[in-house]
Amino acid sequence: MRRSGLILLLLTVLCSCHPGGGIIPLSELGVERLDINQFPLECSGITRADGQVTLRYRFQARDCLCSAYPVFVCPEPQLWSVTVNGMPVTPEKRSDGEGRYVISGIVHEGENLIELQGTGSIVPVFLTGEFDVFSDGESGWYLDSQKVLEPGSFTAQGLPFYAGEISCTRQYEVPQKVGKRIFRLAGWKGGSCALWINYVKVADIGTDPFEMNVGPCLQPGPNDVEVRIGAPSDGGDFGLYQDFTLE
Repeated sequence: MRRSGLILLLLTVLCSCHPGGGIIPLSELGVERLDINQFPLECSGITRADGQVTLRYRFQARDCLCSAYPVFVCPEPQLWSVTVNGMPVTPEKRSDGEGRYVISGIVHEGENLIELQGTGSIVPVFLTGEFDVFSDGESGWYLDSQKVLEPGSFTAQGLPFYAGEISCTRQYEVPQKVGKRIFRLAGWKGGSCALWINYVKVADIGTDPFEMNVGPCLQPGPNDVEVRIGAPSDGGDFGLYQDFTLE
């Protein structure tokens, strides 16, 4: 490990000493979520009695999700009393009127039950938090602790209902003479894609493959190059299937 680090340092020095040197990757590709995950819940049962309605929502969990900070989200909280696995919960106070119920410590492994009792009607509700969602191949979906993302299909890595962006980042060492430098990207899929260099958005990417002269956006020394891929609104597959390059 120390030897490889020394070699990388020597290459970096050589690159900076020779103005016409090549670009050197300084890091592996890092892939991370920029938003929290979400999971829509389907109503599994309705009971009406004495002018009240009870709605039941069930979901499966592979662990207690204690570190995932799960939150149950429901509109018009003033119409409902909510219990999670039989335990009453109250919403956080919010100016937008949305009901957000923190359910950390209440979720357990196996089946979980959320019940709404009140005078409202069936509305879209969901869970949000730092968890992943996977298909069990039989009866539906289950929630599990968050995993490290890798290049490939992000949908298959626990994000089938994700609505945010994924950041794919690598740092490069650029020589003193920057000149013309070509960024190339192929093999991506998503609702949106953008190129960021040194934390500044430089291009929206709408084609695959894509290439661009990014020399004017670079500086001598370390540079952070990032591709942000947004999940499609139709819930289709998205991901980064080939690595990008900078030459």
